[in-house]
Amino acid sequence: MLPARGAMTSALEAMTSALLRIVRVACVTSYRCRNFAVASEAECPMVNISHETDQEVRGRLRRVLAEATFKELPGRWAYHEHPAGGLPQPSTDALALVRDEEGWSVLEPARGDEAEVFGVFAFHFPAAADNSGFVGWLAGELKSRLGTGVAVLCGYNSAQGGIYDYWLVPAQLTDEAVAHVRRLAAGTGEAGTGEDDR
Repeated sequence: MLPARGAMTSALEAMTSALLRIVRVACVTSYRCRNFAVASEAECPMVNISHETDQEVRGRLRRVLAEATFKELPGRWAYHEHPAGGLPQPSTDALALVRDEEGWSVLEPARGDEAEVFGVFAFHFPAAADNSGFVGWLAGELKSRLGTGVAVLCGYNSAQGGIYDYWLVPAQLTDEAVAHVRRLAAGTGEAGTGEDDR
């Protein structure tokens, strides 16, 4: 015999309430928040659902870019591979160690014999910045402007807003990429439709 409609509704409401409580706990440490030490949802919205036009998204992300701390790292950088097993001994200037089941790769200063060499720049964001969509937006801007793809690595620094990004671009395009990022941050570069959206 099927349960009464009222009983089914009550059960669904209880399940929904329980799921929402789980989502609240999970989302407190989401990438959106960037600051894992916040005490309440009022300080750090869980998912930050919003409905924006394309122009509003571009305007918000350019404001995020303008508020971020932007830094170009000196020199040229490359990945060096190491076999799986013990932890490799990277140079003291290494930026990242990443592994899969077959080995390690270390991002560190180029030695001069690599097939692919990168320039690197970094972003640290304000703790409460709504930077959802930032990577996709800026990667699209650089692709449209310079024709290049990018690689993005993340780290965490609680003293500077939480998650931060390292961006890798082909070494020969570094100066142009950095200049374009600075133009976008200043509101003088073309973005998306070719207009200043800020």
